[in-house]
Amino acid sequence: MAENLNELVKNALGSIKGMVDVSTVVGEAITTPDGTMIIPVTQVSCGFGAGGTDVATSKLSPSGQYPFGGGSGGGVKVKPVAFLVVAGEKVRLIPVSPSGEHPIEKLVEMLPEAFEKVNGYIKKKKQEKAE
Repeated sequence: MAENLNELVKNALGSIKGMVDVSTVVGEAITTPDGTMIIPVTQVSCGFGAGGTDVATSKLSPSGQYPFGGGSGGGVKVKPVAFLVVAGEKVRLIPVSPSGEHPIEKLVEMLPEAFEKVNGYIKKKKQEKAE
């Protein structure tokens, strides 16, 4: 069983290794006509699992062992994170953040709710005073 399981793990890792390399994390540089170089940077996450067992049956294999049953699987997630921009002697890192993830965008989204709460509080205090 151990040999079969080792083979499953080797195959899973080999497949993941084939999908992920340095150029996946730091992409190929793109040079614009004015000489500015843009390099994409990504976050790569990967995982895999493998398992197996000797299947206990009444029939042994010709080598005198129980048949092996197992499987493996894995996945890779590639997420753009930033662009490295090299223009002349200046280097800038421009982050990529989906809508709603930037702190300023979150603040702007929260403003209407905050105004409603403040207005409700003021109205409540005015009613208490009137009573």
